[in-house]
Amino acid sequence: MTQIDCQVILFDLGGVLVEVDSIPALQRMLGTHLAPEAIWERWLTASHWVRTFESGQCTPEAFATGIVTEWGLNVVAAAFLENFRTWPTRLLPGVHALLASLAPRFTLACLSNTNDVHWTHIRDTLGLGCRKF
Repeated sequence: MTQIDCQVILFDLGGVLVEVDSIPALQRMLGTHLAPEAIWERWLTASHWVRTFESGQCTPEAFATGIVTEWGLNVVAAAFLENFRTWPTRLLPGVHALLASLAPRFTLACLSNTNDVHWTHIRDTLGLGCRKF
């Protein structure tokens, strides 16, 4: 077996280091139990406001207002935005230990499509940010 000279390990966040609770949260706000696949399909491909926000073309507040209207959610925009902020619920078990074991030998980084609202929560509340392990 050939040994690979690796200096950097690049992680994604959602589903890799961080648990995300988006589908159940949307189901609660919709007041219905649409199938998770249907919600993901709509979120990822059909929502104008998701694409607009994720491409940096609107503020979080405009995104929240747009999503509440577009999806007919049973919450006001401010409540949606506060709920959306907490969709990243926790670090997956063992993340800190894993990163601590890798940090002495590798440069660790993340490359993710995580938005600013979620990143701030992940960094400030969940404790995963730029720091020494």
